[in-house]
Amino acid sequence: MHDVHYYDGVTSPLKERLFRFRSSYPAKSIVVNGKSWEYFAKGESDPTLVLLPGGIGVAEAWFDCMLEWQGDYRVIAISYPAVDSVSEVISAIRAVLEREGAQQVALLGTSLGGYVAQALIRENPGTLTHAILANTGAATPEYHRKLEKQYPIVRLLINRFTFGMIKSASRRKVLEMLEFLKGEEQAFWRAYMTDIIDNQYSCGNMLTQFKVALDFARRYVSVATDAIPGKEKILIIEAEDDSAISRERRRKLKDLFPAAQVKTFQHGGHLLPITQRDEYISTISKFLKP
Repeated sequence: MHDVHYYDGVTSPLKERLFRFRSSYPAKSIVVNGKSWEYFAKGESDPTLVLLPGGIGVAEAWFDCMLEWQGDYRVIAISYPAVDSVSEVISAIRAVLEREGAQQVALLGTSLGGYVAQALIRENPGTLTHAILANTGAATPEYHRKLEKQYPIVRLLINRFTFGMIKSASRRKVLEMLEFLKGEEQAFWRAYMTDIIDNQYSCGNMLTQFKVALDFARRYVSVATDAIPGKEKILIIEAEDDSAISRERRRKLKDLFPAAQVKTFQHGGHLLPITQRDEYISTISKFLKP
């Protein structure tokens, strides 16, 4: 059951879209290598569009985009349980696609989901028809070293005793990312983010965010001469003012995929599906058209 009190006084149409999604998109689950994965799926035939969330790990955060794209694609959004590696996420994606009978697959990965998308392209080129790498970056040597240094501290600090304080700090950081919005739209997204962080974001999610990022940085660290031609059509979406992904890592991502199309938003930060919703959806829809 969802606690609707978070939305008391919210009048944005997004509130009704969320409640409609929750009533019409029952979550599915699948066990892969002993772990239960939750996902949402709508539609029964290809083409299929898979949506991977960022570090918060909650598939439902894609609800607005799923409702927008459901008429054109079978849309699947996957949540992350407590996992340690990129490979575990890729295995789950494959299992979900096999269960759903998907053959022609495009993938949109934002932030941490973009790391998984990069790994899938590099490990299994040609698996996807299209890949959208959004608000994400390459695994540079500097990023790798940074995470390696942070890992012992993170492992020590993230536990059930300190998690409440860390989650409160995460909530504040996410809400700050919504400063681009105004009025009722901002009121809705503030309510929604508070809802899912309070009720769906766990200590396991937080550790997963770090462990998967570290695994990506270790295994896919790139050097200046790397370039990945890829067989997929690739679109890179970025924001100039995205403080979560460094300018250098964004530049390196474009160097890695020199054939990719690039869409750069001047403003909108790290949450472009929310802060630049209409143009974001339009850009991706045009890219995916045959």
